[in-house]
Order: sequence, then structure tokens, then C-alpha cells
Amino acid sequence: LHSFPTRRSSDLYSPSFSIMAIRSTYKVCAIIAVLTLVSCGQRLELQTVTADQLLATVSQSQGENAVLVNFWATWCEPCVAEFPMIVELGERYAGNGLKTYFVCVDFLDDRDRVLDFLENAGVHSLSFLKDQKDMPFINGIDENWSGAVPFTMVMGRTSGKVLAAWEGSADEEKFETAIQAALAH
Repeated sequence: LHSFPTRRSSDLYSPSFSIMAIRSTYKVCAIIAVLTLVSCGQRLELQTVTADQLLATVSQSQGENAVLVNFWATWCEPCVAEFPMIVELGERYAGNGLKTYFVCVDFLDDRDRVLDFLENAGVHSLSFLKDQKDMPFINGIDENWSGAVPFTMVMGRTSGKVLAAWEGSADEEKFETAIQAALAH
């Protein structure tokens, strides 16, 4: 029979025990954090972006992925209503070559609220927060866009060109039709 060493209650207050306990706690927390990141595959990242920076990011997918870009705001009821459907479609078609980007048009001061919303919505990838005055941003994205949200653009995999764009919310069928066309082109 083997007995395990026991600690007296007075040992719990010794400086060496406290340091060992803290070090062990940090090691466990670090391991959990790494495992969490690895298991998720991707990590939510929110970058500030101008129109030119966003279009440069999107253009990097040409030839490899179709791209869906959804412009939204936390205060926009139609945006919030369609958001779960877009997240689900993005996940469903990711394996077929679709990249989905969310671009929030809230104020920069609302960054924490935007991050909370994205995390609660299950977004685990690169998303953006507009960092440019409204009209230069809107016209830099699409001169036909009035600035109303939600606004969605879908770009072809091979061509990289905008194949579909619309203001206002849309049903799943409209999104899927645009996504399937983008994957084929």
C-alpha cells in the first residue's frame, strides 16, 4: 500500500506552496487556451478597414474562393435578423470554396459590442469594422450602393467580379442562388 504525501493546512499558506499553485494554475490555463484555439480551427479577428483595404483582402481570394461580403450594423434589425442564416450558409459552403466576410459599419467606439455580437453569433473568422468616413467608404465599395444596410455582395471564384449585390435583407434562396453562381464562376 502506498500513501500519498499529505499537506497540513498550514502548508497551504506557505510562500512556496502559493507560488507552486500559481504556476500550476497558469500552466493549466495556457494549455486550455491553446486547446481551445486549436479545436476551433479559426479564431475571431476583428480588423478595422477602409474600402481599399477590404477590396484588396477580397481580391486575394480570386481563383481560389468565391466571396460573400455582408455589410451590417448591430443597431440594424434586418441585419441582425438575417445574420444567423448568413453564418450558417457560410459554414455550409466553406468546404466548397466560399469565404464569408462580415463588415460592421458601427462606430469604432462600438468595437466591444461588435465583438460580443460576432462571438455570440458564432463567427470564428476574420471580420471587419469600417474605419473610414461614410461616403468615401460606400463609394469605394460600390458606387451603386446607397449606404443602406444590410448590403451584400457575392463575387465569383474564378473571375473575382461581383456577380450579385443587393441592399436589404434577403431570403435563404436568394443567398444560395448567388453563392452557387459564384462558386461556378
